[in-house]
Amino acid sequence: MNIRNLVIITFSSTVFLCSTTFGQRPTPTPSPKPDSESRGGGLRLTRISPLEQELVRSEIEPRSKWFEMNLRFLRAKYSKTARQKTIEHQYLWDYFPEAVITVKFVEYPAGFFAQTSADERKKKADELFDLTLLKATAVKVSGKDIKVGDLLVKQVEFTLNGQKYIARTFADRDVWYVLYAQPRTGDAGPLIDKLFDSFKFVKN
Repeated sequence: MNIRNLVIITFSSTVFLCSTTFGQRPTPTPSPKPDSESRGGGLRLTRISPLEQELVRSEIEPRSKWFEMNLRFLRAKYSKTARQKTIEHQYLWDYFPEAVITVKFVEYPAGFFAQTSADERKKKADELFDLTLLKATAVKVSGKDIKVGDLLVKQVEFTLNGQKYIARTFADRDVWYVLYAQPRTGDAGPLIDKLFDSFKFVKN
């Protein structure tokens, strides 16, 4: 099972928990996509873009415009799924040599997170993620609370089918966020931390 399968399991976990409850900045200039060529009726990437090159500037997520990161969102594989009163958005970058990166955010019904305290929102986000790991039969290696700006988030390292993963999970308003990274090189850790630290909410 790879990170794509894990994210699918993550969504099924949000459905399970959801069933028990219930001034805008300018759009960024689109980034060019990686070089590609058509072969045999399909589109194939011909250039691998180092993750380190993505970390030089921030870009606003172009659909919701709720947050920004040092990633080129228009280069990612994007999907959107609506089910059980939730809407899930997912971006996947699988062309970095250092790591596979996934950014996922799930919109919940009004009041699921927003009418609770910051501690309660964090606890709910942690519970959702723990359920995700349980359903995936992943093994949690470590977990810690860290501050990113004013936001308290949970960072978790876990293994799945012998592969190492790093994730951060948190909630804001009625949206649950999970940032995933599957390192491909032994020295990817600092780059992943720098990328995750670049997450910022866009203030309207």
